[in-house]
Amino acid sequence: MPSKSPDAGYSSDAPTDIDPAVIYREWTRNSRWRDKLHERAAHKALDIPEDGEMNNVGNRSGMGWKELAVIGAMVAGTGYGVAQFNNSNVTTEPAPPVASAPPDAEYEIRFFDADGNQIQLDRWQGNE
Repeated sequence: MPSKSPDAGYSSDAPTDIDPAVIYREWTRNSRWRDKLHERAAHKALDIPEDGEMNNVGNRSGMGWKELAVIGAMVAGTGYGVAQFNNSNVTTEPAPPVASAPPDAEYEIRFFDADGNQIQLDRWQGNE
């Protein structure tokens, strides 16, 4: 087989007796096999049937009788609740007054020295 020149798109240190098309075919076959193996492993791990085993019998669109029954029950329940609210005895009395804040309290604070004797201080009278 004649040697390939670097101008043919191959690097100068590439082996000259290997046909890239053969390598590519082998790589493609191995790649497909690997991808199929990964897919089968994922299907097995997720407990999903393999290709062609899923039976989709038909597509449903729109609402059936079950959905309409649920919506009807919701509407009936809302209407019943509104009727009960309108028939209830709603008082128009004002709300009870809010409790006011508790009044300020006075505290007596005592100071003691290291021997346990009370220290007498003048009483402080607010903002002076």
